[in-house]
Amino acid sequence: MSQKYKLFSAPSDGKAICAFFSSPAGCRNGEKCKFSHEKASGSASVQVSDSPHDCSSSVISSESEDDVNATTIALASSSTPTKNTTSTNKISTSTAEDKKSQNSKKKKRRGDSDIFAKAKGDTLSPTPAKKQKLASSNVSPKPVKHNEPNKKSKSTSNRKEKQKQPCTDFRNLDLPVASFSVLEKDKTPKKASENEKSPASKNSKDSNTNGKKKDSGSSLFPLPTSSDVGRKWKDVVIKTREHKSYSTCYDFEKWKQLDEANGVGSTSDWIKARPYGEWSKNNPQAIAIDCEMCETKDPVTGNPNHKALCRLSVVNAENPEETLLDTLVKPEWPVTNYRTWVNGIKKEDLDNVQFTLRHAQAFMFALCSEETVIIGQSLENDLCALRLEHHCNADSANLFVAKDDNNSTPGLKDIAKAVLNEDMPETHDSVNDAITALRCLEFYIEHDGKVEPIERMTQVRNKFASSQLFVHRIPKICSTDHLESLFLNHTWVSPLKIDNIELTGQHGKTVVTFKSSRHANLAFFTLEGDQDSDSSGRAQKKVFLRSGSYIRVRKMVHDKKKPQEEMKEV
Repeated sequence: MSQKYKLFSAPSDGKAICAFFSSPAGCRNGEKCKFSHEKASGSASVQVSDSPHDCSSSVISSESEDDVNATTIALASSSTPTKNTTSTNKISTSTAEDKKSQNSKKKKRRGDSDIFAKAKGDTLSPTPAKKQKLASSNVSPKPVKHNEPNKKSKSTSNRKEKQKQPCTDFRNLDLPVASFSVLEKDKTPKKASENEKSPASKNSKDSNTNGKKKDSGSSLFPLPTSSDVGRKWKDVVIKTREHKSYSTCYDFEKWKQLDEANGVGSTSDWIKARPYGEWSKNNPQAIAIDCEMCETKDPVTGNPNHKALCRLSVVNAENPEETLLDTLVKPEWPVTNYRTWVNGIKKEDLDNVQFTLRHAQAFMFALCSEETVIIGQSLENDLCALRLEHHCNADSANLFVAKDDNNSTPGLKDIAKAVLNEDMPETHDSVNDAITALRCLEFYIEHDGKVEPIERMTQVRNKFASSQLFVHRIPKICSTDHLESLFLNHTWVSPLKIDNIELTGQHGKTVVTFKSSRHANLAFFTLEGDQDSDSSGRAQKKVFLRSGSYIRVRKMVHDKKKPQEEMKEV
């Protein structure tokens, strides 16, 4: 970097002494120099600084006025005349002013409006000295806002809270919905004529014949009391909870533990609705839902999931014509059984679906408060597929009773036929099922819960049920070969077929099929074990293993004759 020399301006009363002439290098201009080359008595000695950083003061430069890194020539005098003293004072004054102007230029280049230039927390007002400097500057500074840092910190914290808070309006969720319907492929359900009354309403009769009432947590769980729509369904929600099977079917802690035991998911995968508040006032306060499930299998562990969600339909109960959501759902694991004959869903329907279980949970979490009434048939299966813990439920399976068996649950098809006098399509359509369950429960409310027991059109759904035995509580160490040996060695009756054992936690279940109903009854009668009846009244036996554990073998149908009488006929 080349040296730059700064010269003092000449005093008004005479010619200034050349600074270069007094230096060791001398003046390059020689006689042409405009300054004096004479050494007067008491003249100031000149020192030239070679370092670009050794600048004692800011002075007028002969080469560049704007260069802040220029080399400075300092004049030091041991004895100076009065005139020189006066000029020195003037030079000092101009030097201070020049320093101020250069500092203002530096601030212009850096930008005085940069809020990050100040130290954090510096919210104090400028000192009086600073105010004077600002007043003498040509550039007017921007006023300092004392609470600006606080506003910024608040806005930052609010931004973080918004990021943590999920979207509370279900209408604004950006979800990859995959629409699907099977009603086009099926015949439209037959409706009853206007003048034909529903069979269930001919005689008003209280359907609450489920035995003694149990406190299933009505006082522990919230009730829909914050809205008019919720209060309409309040009594139905209480009736649902009073059903004797509610505490078992809606034991969500048990379902969570089973999910973890089977490797299907963890407790943290489940969601629970938030308390009712301003955020949910404009949402529907009652919805009808139905889910379709398929079977999947973990390719790593081999654990099955028999309730993998593959379709979700949500209908506004306040306006049944409004379908809030109807979409296919992509299962997490590979599908082993699509159950097409039940839900109409095929492999190609799910291939390009992007909607997942987490999307479904996001929708339900944004839609439902803990007081939102969820309406449906056997809702515990839908809630488990969604992994949604919820207790404001109106379940038609818990409110209608089968005519032939008070302990059995009538199906939605039988309820619709008895209550609405309508035939449902063979293939399930989740939107139609949700609306049908809603209409059946509205009928229940209109008649104040006094409806006739439901006559089941097909009391034995499986035509092979009489020739089958249901085996459950099977330990993991037990295989289908062990079960086959059990019947061969202890009953001398050979099974025709043994289904694969479906494990749920530490135990499993399966169905054993025999050649005829007589063979099944003979195997059950010959099998050693303590006999009793299950909750539905079907006969079952407890068969002990060598390890001390036991399995349960149960008939699939109710006994019409005493076992001893039927054995004589064999």
